[in-house]
Amino acid sequence: MSKERNDSKILGFFKKLGPGLITGASDDDPSGIATYSQAGAQFGLSTLWTALLTFPLMAAIEGMCARIGLVTCEGLTVTLKKHYSKPILYSMLFFSFPAITLISEPIYREWERWQI
Repeated sequence: MSKERNDSKILGFFKKLGPGLITGASDDDPSGIATYSQAGAQFGLSTLWTALLTFPLMAAIEGMCARIGLVTCEGLTVTLKKHYSKPILYSMLFFSFPAITLISEPIYREWERWQI
């Protein structure tokens, strides 16, 4: 009986976390960790003040994406494709592509530098 009660407490804990756990963990991929490490090594704590501005924005976007995914069982791009015109979808892709490539290019250069 005690084991069942502990299992239900653990299950209840993870149910309360919900999709936020997966959404938050998905942002900590290897390329993100490499970027954070390089930025921390280069700038130290001098850019920490930006967290006051960026955290509320990030939390709002992550929350909206989690709710959209929970309701539609689809990702943000598929939802945009279904409910908005192609120009809006392509403009979102156009604006997100440089952010992805500009972040990954310096990481690749650093990786190349350390290759034996």
